[in-house]
Amino acid sequence: MMLPSLALVLSQPTTINVSLWMGPWIQVYSNYFVQSTTEIDWKCITSNISSSLNPHGKPQIAIRKKAWLHGIEDSEVNTLLYYNITIREDSAIQFKHLDFTLNLVYLENVPIMDQKYEYMILTGDSDASLFVFARDYIRFLRNYNSLLLQKLYEMNYTGVYSLPLYSYTNFCVKN
Repeated sequence: MMLPSLALVLSQPTTINVSLWMGPWIQVYSNYFVQSTTEIDWKCITSNISSSLNPHGKPQIAIRKKAWLHGIEDSEVNTLLYYNITIREDSAIQFKHLDFTLNLVYLENVPIMDQKYEYMILTGDSDASLFVFARDYIRFLRNYNSLLLQKLYEMNYTGVYSLPLYSYTNFCVKN
């Protein structure tokens, strides 16, 4: 069952409209740790995020990823993971899977186009996991890339394993 208007209400007078995250995404960046463990040699990564209720009636999201192995279009890998949506006491939003947690990095003034966020950053509980998603690759590079790289630098994603690396390139756009 899809919940297009699913919203979470925080203890503060803030409502989080989950539908702003739903739909297709391009994974622009992940870090070296991710690219050398869970996404070894994945190229041209795209994702689709949908929402539903888990078996306990709580909101959850599903992230379905698709990528080319070794940059070969006919060699695809697909994953599907479900995450429960939780809100910490400090109002941070988390997507919890059985084995790990992804944190939605709050950024002020994220542009909204066609009632969807233009980009988002997900991190793990340490700097070991990093994912940057965008709706449109070319628009992201033109309008938001420098801003996001500066934000990641401020968040200390500067080490060998945490440094953001492209998951999607111009090669993906051409093919």
